[in-house]
Amino acid sequence: METGKDVSSHLFTLNYAERELSCLVERSGDRLDVLIDNNIAAVLQITDQGSVEQVSGDELSESVINFIKKEVIEKVNGTENSW
Repeated sequence: METGKDVSSHLFTLNYAERELSCLVERSGDRLDVLIDNNIAAVLQITDQGSVEQVSGDELSESVINFIKKEVIEKVNGTENSW
């Protein structure tokens, strides 16, 4: 986790492997630390173009990454209908 930057936490549920699971995302700058159901962990990076890419951790599907992007970035920025 980066230091010296604002950190925001987001907690929501998502469908993963046909189950509803809790998802905690901590955002620090352009880094998103993801913890799903307290046992699936991944790190996502927001690119300069605004896309989100996985850089490490347990492999997440593209649909899960897009859902996290919508919940964490677009709702917070008020742009949830922009794509």
